[in-house]
Amino acid sequence: MSQSNLVPVYSVGEPTHAELVKDALELEGIPCFVEGENQGSFVGVLEIRLLVPADRAVAAREFILEHEDRYHDEEE
Repeated sequence: MSQSNLVPVYSVGEPTHAELVKDALELEGIPCFVEGENQGSFVGVLEIRLLVPADRAVAAREFILEHEDRYHDEEE
């Protein structure tokens, strides 16, 4: 897959969070790539982006929003 076909759909500060979202997207059949996870001592400072194929971006964003909302509802 060409890197030029990938678009960012989500960003986080923690590599573990990025990997969890990536795994969830891939379980939904959406290929996902993590960019910027190797931050060294800058964990939590630099942005980690999740990239998906452009033709799957809408589905990925919808999936992420659905699950982020559910997570926040459980905290309240």
